[in-house]
Amino acid sequence: MNLLDQVVEAWHSGAPSKETCARLGLSPNKYIKLVRLGRDAKRIPPYRQNPTPYFLLVSQLNKREIRLGTVRETALALTKPEQEWLLNQVPENSTVSSILAAFVRDAYHEEIEKERHHENRIRPLGFIDR
Repeated sequence: MNLLDQVVEAWHSGAPSKETCARLGLSPNKYIKLVRLGRDAKRIPPYRQNPTPYFLLVSQLNKREIRLGTVRETALALTKPEQEWLLNQVPENSTVSSILAAFVRDAYHEEIEKERHHENRIRPLGFIDR
């Protein structure tokens, strides 16, 4: 059995790549190359058959050249009074990220509601062009 066959077999068995590399005496780069060859030969499924929600989000951010950032970066960008206020908003046994998500949801739904209200508003009749 050649190296490609062994890597394909290990991949399908669910063996961790580090374990496979150690067992077969492969460098990580050689392992990746063999997995690519397996994918090209349709012996290993394509990468990310079912992309995760995180992967989809990061793909959208990358297309727009936007970084996701972290809650840590967000918190450090705030002044001390703003940090204190934020911490006071977080319920016990919750997380700062969950409260930030709630703030975004609230702002989003408020904006959507304003747009809906604006679209449904009765407009006064204007002059008729003759």
